[in-house]
Amino acid sequence: MGESLPTHLGGPLDTPDALLEQLRTDRDAGPEGHLVLADALEESDPDLAALVRADCALEAAPDDAVAQRKADARRAAYLRKHIGELPKGVELGWRRGLVDTVTVASRTAEKDKVAILQAIVAGGPFRLLDQLTIGLQGRANTLARTLGAVSGTAPLRAIRLGQGLYEEPYRRVYDDFERLDADDDLTLVWERFPALAEVVVDPGLAQLRMGAPELPALRSFAWVSPYLDELAPVLRLKAPNLERLVVWTGQVKHVNWSNEGYEPELDQQRGHGLVGYAKLRKLFEHADGLPRLTTFGVANYAGDWAELAGHFQAHPVFQRIEVLDLTRGHLLDDDVAALIAARPHLPALKRLVLDDVHTTYARVEALRDAFHVDIDGVETFEPSQFYYVSAQE
Repeated sequence: MGESLPTHLGGPLDTPDALLEQLRTDRDAGPEGHLVLADALEESDPDLAALVRADCALEAAPDDAVAQRKADARRAAYLRKHIGELPKGVELGWRRGLVDTVTVASRTAEKDKVAILQAIVAGGPFRLLDQLTIGLQGRANTLARTLGAVSGTAPLRAIRLGQGLYEEPYRRVYDDFERLDADDDLTLVWERFPALAEVVVDPGLAQLRMGAPELPALRSFAWVSPYLDELAPVLRLKAPNLERLVVWTGQVKHVNWSNEGYEPELDQQRGHGLVGYAKLRKLFEHADGLPRLTTFGVANYAGDWAELAGHFQAHPVFQRIEVLDLTRGHLLDDDVAALIAARPHLPALKRLVLDDVHTTYARVEALRDAFHVDIDGVETFEPSQFYYVSAQE
């Protein structure tokens, strides 16, 4: 793929930029805008124009399996004609005849990663791409080299970088052999995709250099790894309009472990790699300086919530947050009591996120009764000594 991929797919688009921007942002609108786009593509890329029209017509019969198979065949034929066969580990999600999502596995060859990224930058069927997920390899500077071989920029909205992010960012099971431990540099990510609004980074054990990017469009940033070494990369992020910040604290390796019958010992887990307010203070101060932040996550936390929540009052961010994300942490009786005691310092709170939290039914009910807010990630289940709270269970 990397050798034969055209440098530009479909030629320049005559449709006003305003239409493209509208199609990127107003995803709830009907297909009319895409049909206008198809008309504009008729001269430069008639095959793509036909694909867009056919997919828009398909919305009238979403349950027609035969029509869906025909649509898949049309897309495959377009790709073979204009791009070539997709390499192993690359998956595309389509929306109205255009590629909406791209997933590139870590095992994908570097030359093929370069090719697909160059295609994204070129436009063509990728011109309205919404989200890119790209796996990082366990070799130094792989992403930096890949992006360094790509020229141009693309108005990508969301990117997920790392391993295990191919479904939901919090569903990863971390095995020793999966850990990413090679350094890499994300600086070129911000240069190639300057309009990013959502970023998820799963660094594994890697020391990722992010530079000091200024990202005025960024609204959501998550640092997803149970192997937190330092907060410096997150603290260098300059995103004055950030609305959501979730940082894993790197204290729990096996929360929500998938093996049947496995029950991790809370006391053992709490004895390894704990961090407290002394280390997280700079994160809280960083959040204080983000005036639009309304969702704040201290995820994967197994430390003493009494010590941590005791400092809520000192940080303005807790006065304005509407969502507190405690994903994949531990909550014992003392932790729940500490959070309840800190409730007055969370006056704007509307939701608690307890996705994959290791706790008990009774503790969840105590939080519900005291907080009077929505609680995400909790299904109805039978009380047990310890339970993994998860919307997926």
